[in-house]
Amino acid sequence: MVIILRGLCFLSGYELNIERNSDLLVSCALEATRAYFQSEGSVIFATQACESDKFPFLYESRVMSDDELNISTYMQEECIINKTIYVLDIAQYMEIYQNILKLRRSYEVESCRLNFTDDLEKNMLRELHNSKSWSVLIFPYNRVFEYPGRGDISGYIITIRIYEYYEMLEGVNRILTALRHYRMLKFSTLFIVLVSGKTGGLNVNHLIVLFVEFHILDVIILVYDETNEVVNFYTFNPYELPSGECGLIYEGILINKCYFDENGVVVLRNRTTDFEIIPNLDGCSVLLHGILNEPLTIENDAGDPDTISNQSVVFILFKYVLDVMKMSIHKRREQTEEIIEILELDLYADVYVSESEQFIRYYTTTFYWFLYKSEPYSRWSTILCVFSNYVWLCMFFCYFHYREFSTIYFTHIQLGIGIPDPKPIYLRIIFLGWLIYSFSINTIFQCFFTSYLLDPLYQHQIDTFKEIVEENYELIFTQYNFVFIDSEFNTTSYMKWITNGESSLLYLHDGVKRAVFIPQESVTYFYNKICDGNVRNKLHRITTYQKQHHLIVEFTNKHFEKRFSVLLNRLIESGFPDKLTNDILYPKGLPLTSRTLSDLVGYFYPFSITHMRSAFVLYFIGLGASLFIFLMEVIVHSSPLWYRGNNAASISVRGNNSSPARTG
Repeated sequence: MVIILRGLCFLSGYELNIERNSDLLVSCALEATRAYFQSEGSVIFATQACESDKFPFLYESRVMSDDELNISTYMQEECIINKTIYVLDIAQYMEIYQNILKLRRSYEVESCRLNFTDDLEKNMLRELHNSKSWSVLIFPYNRVFEYPGRGDISGYIITIRIYEYYEMLEGVNRILTALRHYRMLKFSTLFIVLVSGKTGGLNVNHLIVLFVEFHILDVIILVYDETNEVVNFYTFNPYELPSGECGLIYEGILINKCYFDENGVVVLRNRTTDFEIIPNLDGCSVLLHGILNEPLTIENDAGDPDTISNQSVVFILFKYVLDVMKMSIHKRREQTEEIIEILELDLYADVYVSESEQFIRYYTTTFYWFLYKSEPYSRWSTILCVFSNYVWLCMFFCYFHYREFSTIYFTHIQLGIGIPDPKPIYLRIIFLGWLIYSFSINTIFQCFFTSYLLDPLYQHQIDTFKEIVEENYELIFTQYNFVFIDSEFNTTSYMKWITNGESSLLYLHDGVKRAVFIPQESVTYFYNKICDGNVRNKLHRITTYQKQHHLIVEFTNKHFEKRFSVLLNRLIESGFPDKLTNDILYPKGLPLTSRTLSDLVGYFYPFSITHMRSAFVLYFIGLGASLFIFLMEVIVHSSPLWYRGNNAASISVRGNNSSPARTG
């Protein structure tokens, strides 16, 4: 019995000790929120809601089948390209993607529910509400609700309960992943982390590294010391030794201590904490990585694979900025797991802006639909395009029905000889038809004569996106603009996904009835690259449908972003990215506007004086010949020899025609 009483007393004392410690941790956390949170907006309160990961990651084992095409394209003489291109069916991709979303929704509803196991969360929520300083949002909810914008978030409070060390790290990772999934992770806001449970032997650096992996740099960790009577405040500075250097994290630093005395909560400040850190970045390096979008980001062909070439626009642009900041660029992560990079430049597109918080748009491209230009008509058939096929058919039957009159009147019209006014209606129609035809030949002679040299007459050119869809063209997308499909296009079997711009253009050249959605810069760059730039561009650009695509650079470190963005914006405003892009696309200088080929307009190619030169030359030769013949006739008629010969001929005629003399 005594043993039982001792056990009950021990347990009751233990529970009282836990409650007292829980109140101390809550009181210290409340002091931290008053000191570091802004007194407006919302505070996100997150806890370890998911005890186990129940989501079956089936999509990791799903392999989407694609078509492996070995393309052998004859581009020109002595230029044959053999390349393997992987073409993905977008309809299949979207089906798998929708299945993943269904699994994820069911996973979030079933496994992520609030589950308080002690009074820490309840006491913390009560104190936050009693302070009346913020609106408190509990995350995650077990139902659907509207989340506030990230601009209204003043801070985060995260509670961690340690039972097993590994599970603790997994729990924090799940909380941060869920916040990022719901687009509620504001990197530049302070995170206050409350650690309870078995805190003995806790290595704060492991928690710090976990937050840094999510690019969260403003963190205060509240944890008990060895006596369980004092709460220590830990943080880190990535630019000041011994905590960190050049953005690398070495260890956390103790900034405050909090405990109870007879007067209440006491907070001892060991040092001044300034979260507006001015980093010392001299001699540091920055990691540059992101998606490839040639020519802005060019893949490095030599040296390290999967890195950005030094000839890329972004590399040259950022190097100018970092040289001023006395920093350097490296393009690969260190292989050491203990080193976490937080001085990074991530290159993305504007479709990821909602996921990012600190970014600058450094270039804007425009996506167009490109397809093959229409084929020209045969040279011998250009004159046939004066009238439509139906008119030619009617004229053919009318000619054989009234062949006698048609032949005579046509000859008369060609020779410029008058004909009698036709009385019947059918003869008038035939007469007017031949008259219009003759005038057409005389009027557009210059245009159709040059067609034998230049082939200006083309077949019908598809010039709208609606026509592409109606003609069942195969729509080719690249990885950078694939996101547009969800809202703009209905997924069909005609939609394909190819990994990069060069492969999509080769795939376009290899078949018919295909169209690719790609920026103009990429088309020019790859045509300069294919066959050493000796391939003629035979693509037609549809200008009635286009999308602007903003390329951004994302900063994983707000302290680094402040200095970098000022210098980068100055270069952007001066047009420096455009100049670098033009230097890559046009190494010999920008082409003259008068010499560039215009797009097809309707059925005909626009003419210029150069196109009509041969017709005018022949026209003036004909005028000169006519004038020469006229002058020769004048000279001959005014010559005495011609006059004397003409009189002799007249006398001879008169003599031959005179009556014989009468004899009497």
